[in-house]
Amino acid sequence: MLALAGMVTGEEALRRALARAGWLFVAGTLLFSFSIYAAALAGMRALTWVTPVGGIAFMLAWLELALAARYLTRPGPRQDATRTKSERRDR
Repeated sequence: MLALAGMVTGEEALRRALARAGWLFVAGTLLFSFSIYAAALAGMRALTWVTPVGGIAFMLAWLELALAARYLTRPGPRQDATRTKSERRDR
């Protein structure tokens, strides 16, 4: 029962991590691109301080996505339970 609770919690954490990564991608892209477009097209140089914030949000999104992918490649209780004893020893 505890293993099942761990799987649900792990899957929920993965879903939240992917949602965070998605929102960071959106925020980073909008902040980074908007500030560059505003500076180039409208001459609004005051918004150029937003560009690094957008870049950092974009980098954090990639980091969050990488951490979520690492979680997916890790063998969980379901994967390990289906292996035979010899297959577990060979890992």
